[in-house]
Amino acid sequence: MAKNDILHTFRILDNFIKDKDLRFISGQMVKGLEVGISAMEKIMKDYGIPFPMRPPAGSKTTGSLEHFTDKYIYESLLEGIHTFFPLLSQAFMSSTTPQVRKVFKDHLLRSMELQELIVEYGKLKGLLYAPPIYRA
Repeated sequence: MAKNDILHTFRILDNFIKDKDLRFISGQMVKGLEVGISAMEKIMKDYGIPFPMRPPAGSKTTGSLEHFTDKYIYESLLEGIHTFFPLLSQAFMSSTTPQVRKVFKDHLLRSMELQELIVEYGKLKGLLYAPPIYRA
């Protein structure tokens, strides 16, 4: 459900992205989520677990909102990917079935790669807050 919710949010926010690099990163995140959702649905089908509702296939809008800046969208993408780390790591630690554990591990590794991509973009564009410098 979390992946579906975030996917829907990313698809909506994609309508307002102006920066082509951010659009690319958003596309990579959507692809990563879609791969993760497909893998999870396969496992759910194998174990007879009912699927949650899927988000709409498209979320195109004709309006334009000034409040949806690239900075706001970037922060939403970064926060969205961060939500998966505790969920996936807990699921991985709790799972005792090798096939299921592998799916969670793959999701976690894919999320780490996407997080690295978006952090590097944020550093490049000056969107990340610089951590304080600690001097001894």
